[in-house]
Amino acid sequence: MPTATFNNDRLFGVNYGTKIGDGDLNAVVGVFDNVSKSNTPGSGDGILNDGYAVSLSYKVKFGDVTLEPQVLTALTQHDTVYQTTTTSTYATGLPFHQGVRPITFGANVGVPAGDLKLGLSGFYTTADGTTPSSAIYPTAGANVDYSGYLVRVKAEYGNFLTWYDYNKTSDKSTATTTDYTNHFVWAQYKIPAGKITIQPTLRYLTSKVHTTASDVNTSRLRSEVVATLAF
Repeated sequence: MPTATFNNDRLFGVNYGTKIGDGDLNAVVGVFDNVSKSNTPGSGDGILNDGYAVSLSYKVKFGDVTLEPQVLTALTQHDTVYQTTTTSTYATGLPFHQGVRPITFGANVGVPAGDLKLGLSGFYTTADGTTPSSAIYPTAGANVDYSGYLVRVKAEYGNFLTWYDYNKTSDKSTATTTDYTNHFVWAQYKIPAGKITIQPTLRYLTSKVHTTASDVNTSRLRSEVVATLAF
């Protein structure tokens, strides 16, 4: 997710889907970075040494309930991107951790309740290892040890859609443990007006970074209105 977010919600790769049993299997192989590790200049022998990841999901229905377990894991060592907006790190795209293979797994559950559609999601992510010794890694030999989880509650009623995310992550890569806590709310409403659909949206994020030495609290509120014209 951090890679897709940093790249404007886009991930370059290939997708394959097929039906297995009563459900649908979907597989995505994506490219995280364009480092081409161990590439000899002018030869291209390291072109396949970029950071790759695979996402697997299987969606199946049990009556009116939809269950979708999912796993996302790095296939090769790659750099996770720093997500802070308080320093120049975000603007320059410097890595948060280097040469790691994180894995994320969890499930989405959809439950209808009359005219209301409810969704519940839970995901856990972890990475544990050491940054390889290489000239391309300024932090070669650094310890990497972090884990966290994300819980989402989603509701859709008619033209109204909203969800709430809670995330807690602990980074124990150094002697000082850093805890990240995030609350995120998304709310939108579609207003049909003939061939035009107007959709106001609100997004609210609160974040806390805690260490034994300090607490940093930030919040951000964004609003937008999107108009769609059907031809």
